[in-house]
Amino acid sequence: MKNLFLVFVSLLSLTACSTSVNSTFTSKGNPGYRLVCGGMFGDGDMGSCYQKAGELCQASGYRIMQTSVSSMIIECREDAPSDSAPSH
Repeated sequence: MKNLFLVFVSLLSLTACSTSVNSTFTSKGNPGYRLVCGGMFGDGDMGSCYQKAGELCQASGYRIMQTSVSSMIIECREDAPSDSAPSH
């Protein structure tokens, strides 16, 4: 019984530190992701959301479309962000 409890606590602690990701559409109708920060409890660890957003969008980067206390909606950029914008 004690071992079962330890396994349960270990699994619970692993899921509490993760960030869940769901595909969605942004308010502009573009495909995006809804990230719940801090795992199933949504404890507001925004750092985990920023890290996951970077992993999802990689070199192209991302735009934060909406945030709350424990979640954010992002969309990946089409092109990699540049340091200098062309002047027209």
